[in-house]
Amino acid sequence: MDRMKTFFKYLLLVVGFFIVSQVLIRLCLYTSYEYINFEDISDQYIITGEAKAKNIDGFVKCTVMNPKSEVLKNKYIKIDYYTKRETLLGTDYIETGEIGTNDKKEFEISFEYDHVDNVKINIVDNKDEAK
Repeated sequence: MDRMKTFFKYLLLVVGFFIVSQVLIRLCLYTSYEYINFEDISDQYIITGEAKAKNIDGFVKCTVMNPKSEVLKNKYIKIDYYTKRETLLGTDYIETGEIGTNDKKEFEISFEYDHVDNVKINIVDNKDEAK
C-alpha cells in the first residue's frame, strides 16, 4: 500500500509540474508581443484594429465596417508588412466574404515575418491589385 501512495505522489508531482510549466510558457510567450503601427489606407471602408509582433512573428486583428449602401462581397483585405525603414516584407490577403450595409466583421491573421514595425491595410478587388 505504501508503494501505491508513493507512486501516486510522484504521478501528482509530474502532472503538477507539467501544468505549471505550460502556464508559465504561455504567459511568457503572450506577454512578449508588442504593439506595432496599424494604418488603414482604405478610402471607402472603415477598418479598425491592432497589430502585435515579436522579432519573428506576430498577428493582426481587424474589424471591417461597411458604411456603404451596397453589400461588400468578392473583395480581399490586403495587409502589407513593413520594417522601420519602410521596406516591404510581404503581403497577405484575406477574403472578406459578404459584409452587409452597416455590418461589421472581424478578422485575425498571423504572420511570420522578421522585424515588422508597420502594418498597412486596404480593401482591394483582387489579389493582384497594388496600391
